[in-house]
Formats: sequence, structure tokens, C-alpha cells
Amino acid sequence: GGGGGGGAPTACTRNGAGPGHMRCWRRVLAGHKSRHGPKAFSSVVCLALNLQLDMNKVSVAKGGKPPDAVMGRPEVAEKFVTQPGALSAMCDKQPASVQRLLMFPKNYLQLIVDGLQGTTTPSPACTRWESRPTLFYARNEYANLYRAVLAWTAMFEVTKLFGLARGEFDVVWLDGHALSPLDEGWRGLFGKVTHVAQVPRGTCYSQAVFVTPGPRSIIGGDQGCPRPNPLVTSFGLYVANTFASDVQLDPLLVVLMIRKPYLSHPRLKLPLKASRQIDNAEELQQAIERTIAGSTVKVVAMADLSFRDQVRLVRSAKVLVGAHGAGMAHMLWLKAESTVIEMIPADLTGRIHFRKVISSHAVGRYEALELRNTAKSGKLHIPTAQLVPKVAAALSFGKAPSPPPPPP
Repeated sequence: GGGGGGGAPTACTRNGAGPGHMRCWRRVLAGHKSRHGPKAFSSVVCLALNLQLDMNKVSVAKGGKPPDAVMGRPEVAEKFVTQPGALSAMCDKQPASVQRLLMFPKNYLQLIVDGLQGTTTPSPACTRWESRPTLFYARNEYANLYRAVLAWTAMFEVTKLFGLARGEFDVVWLDGHALSPLDEGWRGLFGKVTHVAQVPRGTCYSQAVFVTPGPRSIIGGDQGCPRPNPLVTSFGLYVANTFASDVQLDPLLVVLMIRKPYLSHPRLKLPLKASRQIDNAEELQQAIERTIAGSTVKVVAMADLSFRDQVRLVRSAKVLVGAHGAGMAHMLWLKAESTVIEMIPADLTGRIHFRKVISSHAVGRYEALELRNTAKSGKLHIPTAQLVPKVAAALSFGKAPSPPPPPP
């Protein structure tokens, strides 16, 4: 939003068949079963022609400030809340028809569709029209990598659906969240991104696309695909090529991710805490390097790096090791010869969404190290006798077998 513009609303008549409308498409995963019905966890995308947005009837924080500058701000202040009449789709001949749909559980997209009105009356709130397609998305856990990846895959799928390349569309966040290191990922992957309250007042949209919430994306939650999905593989390569196209694989590099406290949003209580911290990372590093000749172990807290540098480091790794958590989403841009080892506390062994992610990715290799007598809330002590053999096998993955010795 806010770029280009200055044009007029799009005529809604389509091929003489009547007025245009807000239309929604639904993708249902084949074979997915749910007690709420087969469409309950489907992915939905909606297109509205001539979206009129009256920001005088919207309540949302401006967004984009550092978390420590807005400490204590309630979450409701960052949500996109509308009054009746805030959103309308205008047609030139008769009110636009708005396709209704039901999603479970209700989310921002359902509320947008439910509140959208059809009209033939231009809104006085619209003083300029954005002619470029604009993709709207409401973020939830915006500083969590896994949640960001769910959002990005949803966005990526929509750009493929509409045939949009980076630079051919804008993105508007329907939220007022604080600044996050992952904002770099959004802008690198999708170009211009703006908080809705920072878009110039009076901007309305000829083509507004509302993107499905991330948990309903192609790798989201329970609907993660258990078999290779070319779109997931394509997304992983897109991230890799955007941030690390020149990075070469180091065949003896092991990246050990550790967790550390960081200020992810304004509502965290001080002092900051982090769960699943590895308390013997240095011991693991020394054991691997001592046992496997030539190997290098980099112990890193990803929170200390920019998102670009995180991707570049992961892309160079032969083995990626980490405790169960959002950072495991980095597996999506590993190289094909690489392996990810997920260390899972005993009370989290039922959470298999990262296994589903790598299954749908069809790139790289996944290994689980289930830890006994550990809990997600405590520190993790990783047995070297369990981890080192898995790392050794991972460093050998993809290598050509040694030729047999010559005959005597």
C-alpha cells in the first residue's frame, strides 16, 4: 500500500457477465480428516476488487517501534479491529456480491469477510487508489521463526496462485506489532511491506488479496503434508536464493543452535527467560571435534544474528543441530546433502510438526534425538554418547562410498 496509486477504481463487470465481487478460493488437503469436517483446516484466499478502507473506523497501533519502546502495551492495541462500514467492495453497476465462507476456528480472515459490505457508492475516505495488487496479512506470533515461516509459505502460495513476482505487489500488515528481526525476512522475500496504520490515509485498493492465516498454510500444524510437496521445496529454495545464493556447503561444518532469552514482544516479563537451553554446549562441541577429524562445530544463538546471516550460516552447514523449538524451521533451507538433528525433550515427543515439515520438503535428512528425563521448561543436558554418533553419520550422508581396496 502507498506505492504507485493515483488511479481509478477497477470496473467490476467481467466479460459482460455481471458485476465483480469478493471471491474466495479454498484448498482442502486430500485425505485430511477432522471432527470439524474436511474443510475445517483448509487454506483460503480471498480477492476483493475496489476495497475501500476507512481508517477512521479502524483501531490499531501504528506498529514498527522497538519492543522496549512500547513495553507493557496490551496485545489488543496491536490487533486490527474494525467498526461497521470500515471495509467495503465497490462495484460500478450494482453492489458487489461477497462470497461467504465458514472457517473453524474463526480467524481474522473470517472476520474480514463477515464485515465486508458491497456498495456502488464511492467512499469519501478514498482519496487515492493503489493500482498494484496488495496482499493483506494479519500476523500473530510475529517474532517466532516457525510462525513467520507459516505466514511466508501462505504468502508464497498466494503469489504462485496469482502469478505475482517480487516487485509486482505490495504487502500490508493488518496489525500494529512492534519491530522484529524477522521483518528483514518479510521484506527480503516479498518486497515492500507496510503496517496498515502507516499507509497514507485515503488509500484504497483496486485489487486486495487477503491471505490465509499461516497455521492453515501448506506446512501448518496438523495439516502438514506427510509426503513431498513441490511448493514447499520451491519455497525453501526461494529463501535460500534470496539470502544465500552464493553460499557453498562446508562438508565438515556442524551448527549447534542454542536458545537464549530475547525481547520478542512488549508483554514479556523481566527478567527474560528461555526454555530448553543446552547446559553442556561446550562439552558437545569438544566431543564432536575431538571424535570426528576435521569437523568444526559452531555454537550459535540465532537471536544474535540478522535473519540474512542466519540463513547464510544454515545454508553452509552439513549438519544442523538444535532443541525442539521455532529455530528448527531453518531446516527448510538446508542443502540437499545436509541433515537436521532435532533434540526433543521427553514431554514433547508427540510434537511431530518438524518431521512433517522435512517430509513435505523433500530436501535434506531428518534425525530425532529423544531425550529422557528432560522437560520442555528446564535446561537440557545432552548425552555426548547419543549425539556424537548421529552427527558422525550425518557428516557421512551423501558421500560416495570408498572404493574397495585393489586386489592383492
